[in-house]
Parts: sequence; C-alpha cells; structure tokens
Amino acid sequence: MIRPLTVNNHAKLGVLVKKWSKDETSRPKSLDEFKTALADAGIDFDLDPGITSLSFRTHLPNELVIRLPPADMITEHEQRLQSQGYNLPDFYGAVTAEGAQPGASFEVKLDFDNARTGDYTIANCA
Repeated sequence: MIRPLTVNNHAKLGVLVKKWSKDETSRPKSLDEFKTALADAGIDFDLDPGITSLSFRTHLPNELVIRLPPADMITEHEQRLQSQGYNLPDFYGAVTAEGAQPGASFEVKLDFDNARTGDYTIANCA
C-alpha cells in the first residue's frame, strides 16, 4: 500500500498551497519540481516511491466537490485503527475527542475517523 505524503511542517506547506492556489503559474509542473519546492521551503518530507505523478485540482466556489480516497486506503487505515492509536499531526496539539485518546476502543476511533473523513470531504480545503 502506498503511504500518504508526510511533512514536518504543515504551516509551511499551507503557505505553499495558498501560493499555488492564488498563482497558478507558481505551481510545480512535475513531481520532481514539487519535491524541490518543499525542500526549498525548508519542509522535510517523506514521499512514498510508489507515488509517481502530481496533479492539482481546483473547483468553483459554487461547486461542491466530494473528494473520495481510494477504497483500499480506507480499508488499510481502518485495519490499522484496530491495533494502533489514532495518528494526528502534532500541530493539532491536545485533541480531547474520545477517539483521538490513547487506549480508545476501535469503535470509538472509527467513529472519530468517520467524522474527520466527513468533515474533510465537505470542507473543500478552505
């Protein structure tokens, strides 16, 4: 299974995302350019070697986009929740939601994950 991109500084990545959104000409045109942009911004990252292409997707303000992750990634993530804690980036700080707590049951972690997935899907990145 291909692992998602991980970064050490989500805020710096957010600066790049906003730049790329506001100025289409500044967007990397290849995966190598993307890696260079992250490195140049001082972002340490881990990109699975199975990721071989890059694309940007935008939408109109009046368009609801439902971004669906690959089914096998959902299945693998849910299986991982059975034996591991819920993994949130450090910038979230202390999250009080029951499903994010160490020792939470699989059912509680799954409820939390379902809520996060639903929120992410309809937020349209803004």
